[in-house]
Amino acid sequence: PRVNGFAGLLLMVVALFLTRNRASILGLLAAGLLFLFKKIWENRKWRIYGIAGALIALLAFVYVYGGNTRSLGSRLTTWQSSVEIIREAPVFGYGPESFDVLFERFVRPDFFKFEDYKNLVDRPHNEFLQMWIDFGLGGAFLYLGLLAALLLLLCRPSRRVAILSLTMIALLVSNWFSFSLPTHYALVAVFLALIVAETGRKKKIVFKNALVAKGIASVLIVLAGLNGFWASRMAMGDYELARAFFSVAKNNIEIADQSLQRALKLNAVYADTSKSAYDLYYSLATTFADTKWLEKAAETNALFQKVTHNSLYSLLNEARMWALLKDYKKAEELYQRIAETKGINPVFYEEWANMYVDAAQYDKAAAVYDELFAILPLDWQAPLLSKGAELTREQRIFWKNHGSFLETLDKALKAYVATGQVEKAAKIVEAVK
Repeated sequence: PRVNGFAGLLLMVVALFLTRNRASILGLLAAGLLFLFKKIWENRKWRIYGIAGALIALLAFVYVYGGNTRSLGSRLTTWQSSVEIIREAPVFGYGPESFDVLFERFVRPDFFKFEDYKNLVDRPHNEFLQMWIDFGLGGAFLYLGLLAALLLLLCRPSRRVAILSLTMIALLVSNWFSFSLPTHYALVAVFLALIVAETGRKKKIVFKNALVAKGIASVLIVLAGLNGFWASRMAMGDYELARAFFSVAKNNIEIADQSLQRALKLNAVYADTSKSAYDLYYSLATTFADTKWLEKAAETNALFQKVTHNSLYSLLNEARMWALLKDYKKAEELYQRIAETKGINPVFYEEWANMYVDAAQYDKAAAVYDELFAILPLDWQAPLLSKGAELTREQRIFWKNHGSFLETLDKALKAYVATGQVEKAAKIVEAVK
C-alpha cells in the first residue's frame, strides 16, 4: 500500500508540474515546506534534510519559472488596484462578483504592460483580497481564521489530520495567486468534513426530533432542485446562443433571432449572454444596414448595462451605436461621461479617437490618440513594413489578436497629418518599418 501510495503521489506531482500552473506548484511547495518544518519540530534529525529539500525546491522553481515575470507583474499591479478598491469600502465590501466592474475604475496604467489591452481581469487573482472585496472584514477574518485553524491542526499528532490540513493549505496558498472555481469549493467541503471526522469527533449525529430531520432533508432537497433547475436553464440558454451563431453562419437570420430571444429569456441575468447577443445583433446591423437589428442591439445592450451596472464595455457599445447612426454629439457626450467615471483604458481611447476621425474632427482625434499611445503597450511597434523581418513573440501575439489595429494606425496618421503634426505621423510609420 505504501509503495502504491507513493507511486500515485509521484504521478500526480509530475502531472502537476507538466501543467506549468505556477500557482498550484507554489501551493504544493508551501505544503511540502510546512511538512518538513513539522518533521524538524518533531525530530531534529530532519533538520539537514529539511533545509536541503527546501533549497532544492525553491531553486528548481526559480530555474524553471523565474524567466517569465509578466504574470507576476500583472498580479502585482492588480493587487495594488485591489487594495485601492478595499480602501473605499473596507468594512462591508461590495458584494459577490463585483470586482470586474470595480476594476475598470481602479485599473493602473502599468497593468497594460503585462496584459492584453482589450482584456481586463475579472478577479484579483488573490483569494484573500477577493474575500475582502466581496464580503468586507467578515470575509477577510473568515479566510484568515480558516488558515489559522489549519495551521494549528498541523500540531496534532494524527498523521492523517496533518495530511488533510496540508492539502487544504496547498489549495489556499495556490489561490493567493489565482481564484477558486466551483470544483475547489466542493473539495474544501469534502476535506473539511474529513478533518472534522478525524479530529476525535466521531460521534454520529442523531436527530432525536424527526421533524428537525425532515426539515433539514427538505431544505437540502429544495436546494438541490433549485441548483438543477438553474443549471439546466443556463445549459439551454448556452445551446440557444450557439444555435444562433451557427444559424447566422448558414444565413438563417430569422432562426438566429428566435434563438437569441430564447437565450435572453433563459439567461436574463447572465452578462455573457446579453453581451454575446448584442455582438451578434450589432454585426447584423452593420452587415445589412437595417435599423431593425440596431434596435434589437440597443435593447440587448440595455439589458447588458442593467446586469453589469453600466460596465465599461456596455457603455462603449452604446457609444458605438450612436456613432453608427452618425449622431456624433451623443457619442461624444457618452465618451466624456466614460472618461469621468471609468479608469484609464486604451480600448476606450482607441474607440473615442476613431469616432472623432469618422466625424472629421481631427484636432480632437489627435489629442485622444496622444492619450492612447501614452499608455498602450509597445507590442504594436513591429516591423510590419519590412520584408523578412522577424517579430518577437509578444508582437506576433498582438497582431494575431488585433489585426484591426492597422485601421486605428491609419486613422491616427490621418488625424496627425490633418492637424500638421507630421512628426508624430512619421514616428508611427517608423515604428512599423
